[in-house]
Order: sequence, then structure tokens, then C-alpha cells
Amino acid sequence: MNRKKWFIGIISSISVILLIGLLTWSSLGENDTNTASKTANKTVTKETSKNEDSEKEKLDGKDKDVENTKEEEESKTEESSSRTDKKEEETKKTVTEIEDGTKTTATKSTGNNPKGIVKVEKNTKTEIKQETKTGSNTSSNSGSNNNSTKDSITTKTTTTTESIAFKTIRQNDSSLEKRKEVVAQNGQDGVRTITYKETYTNGKLTSKEQVSSKVTKNPVDKIIKVGTKEPQPTKLSVSEAHSILGGSGMTKSGDTYTLRLSDVTDVMVKVGSNGVSSITFNGASYIPWKGVSKEEMIEIFGKEEGTKEYEWMKGQAAKIEKAVRAAANAVYSSGTSQANSLYNQIINSNSYSKSF
Repeated sequence: MNRKKWFIGIISSISVILLIGLLTWSSLGENDTNTASKTANKTVTKETSKNEDSEKEKLDGKDKDVENTKEEEESKTEESSSRTDKKEEETKKTVTEIEDGTKTTATKSTGNNPKGIVKVEKNTKTEIKQETKTGSNTSSNSGSNNNSTKDSITTKTTTTTESIAFKTIRQNDSSLEKRKEVVAQNGQDGVRTITYKETYTNGKLTSKEQVSSKVTKNPVDKIIKVGTKEPQPTKLSVSEAHSILGGSGMTKSGDTYTLRLSDVTDVMVKVGSNGVSSITFNGASYIPWKGVSKEEMIEIFGKEEGTKEYEWMKGQAAKIEKAVRAAANAVYSSGTSQANSLYNQIINSNSYSKSF
């Protein structure tokens, strides 16, 4: 401010000096100028001096206005800075981000009515919990604020159950007919109970720990009985038995059918009042006839005679097989599993005799 005044004073002084010099030069150059002209010059000089004083006063007023404006701006800047510093001192914010994407923002204020705000954010959902503490604002010896927002931690125990599947057990039962199945016991699923300890921070689940797992209901096995008993075969009637045995190639004598191809009776079947009553088989002839090879016959009898002998033996064995097949079919009917089983028992034995 003093520098501006000093600068304006110098300019005014220079202007006055230049004006005086100009007037002096004019006076020396014009010695014959009349008194009226000098008077006019003096008048001009006085007016010029008054104008300069007025201009100086105006400049001094403007300088004072500029100085006042600058002081007001500096005052506002200092007040704004003070408010910002005070706000920074009164508000503290802490942001914490957890691994699962949850963000926790804690804001604390230290005014006469201090507040603590906790803001939890996860994805697009936001949960805000606010806690207000009342009381005077106390400071420690170091001047720091002792008020703080503590996390609310709670725990609780939860239980869940899960099903234990039952097993299916199959047991053979000789009292049941073959291929028949009966459910002797129905199955029931068991139950397993699992206990967890859950921890919540500020009302949000933060950990879940399994405490125990035990079977609270044992499963019950399903038991199925499977029959293994062979069903009782149904015998053919007397007339059906005679019909089958009549085309077997055996000789009939009354109710008895026989096949005798050698010194022994190879097959004999008797029919009673309820169908076939007995079957007798002698394999003394059938076995060698069935087991002989053509090469053996040719080696013993020569090619021609051996071939004939071989074919005769195979023909005799086929007659016995036909008689045995007719005997089995006359008991249980042709093509049944019982008839096939009986045929194999007879033909593969050295001798067979059974009553029905």
C-alpha cells in the first residue's frame, strides 16, 4: 500500500517539474509576450495543479478499495480453510473390503453430539446401521478422540438333517418256488443330524463351523426273499403217455413198453393209473455204441466193413436215445424243462430206475 502511494507521488512530482520546465522555456523564448498571456498561463498552471490533486485523491480512493477487497478475500480464504480443517478433524472415515466382495465403511464424528455410522455394501444391496452416542466430547491427554464404533459379534447354533439311504438285501428261500420273490421287510431311510456354530458380525454371517455330526435314526434294510424251490412238475395223463410212447419205437405189452436191441433190455417204461409209473434204463449197450469212432471201426474191420459197422452202432444208439426221450416226454410233456432235465439224467447214466 505504501509502495503505491510512493509511486503516485513520484509521478505527480515529475509532472510538476516537466510543467515548470515547459513554462520556463516558453518564458525565455517569448520575452515580448504581454502580461495577459502570463496571467493566462498562471491560471492554466493553477487549474492543472487542481486537476492533478483531484486525480491523486481518486487514485488514493481506488487503492484503498483494492486493499479492502484483498483483505476481505484473504479473510474468506482463511475462514474456508479453517472450516475445512475443522471438518477434517471432526469426521473420520474407514473403508474395509472383505474377500467375499463385502465393503464396510465406518464414519465417526467428534462434535458435541458424536455419531458413528457403519455402512455395509455387498453387490447392489446396501445395509446401513447407525449408532448414536450421546454425552460430552472428552479428549485424552494427547488430544485424540476416544469415541469409536465397535463391531457387534453374536453366535448361534443351528442344526440340519440329511437322509441315510437304506440297503436292499436279497435272501434265498427254499420254501418259495423258484423265481418267486416276496418282500419280507420294507426299507426305511435313516437320519443324520449335523450341528453348526454360526458367527454374525453386525448381523451378517461371517463364519460357519461344523460342531458335530451323528446318526439320530438308523436306516432299516429292505429284505427280499427269493425262491429256490423247484416247482412240482405236472404229469401227463394216461392217455397222453400212451400216445407219446406209441411212437417211440418200443414194443408194447399191456401197459409196458420195452426196447431190447441186444442181450439186455435197454429201455422199459410202465404206465399206471396216473400216467407213467416207472422208467428203467440200462446203458451197457448204449455207452459203447455212442462212444465208438469211425476210425476205430475201420482199423479193426477195414475201411468198407468198418464204415458199415460204425453206421450200424450209431443207428442203435439213436434208437435208444429216441426211446429215452419218449419216456421223459410221457412223464412231463414234450419241450418242458422238467422233461429235458429227466432225459439228461437218464441218458448220461450207466443205469437208471425211478418210480413216479
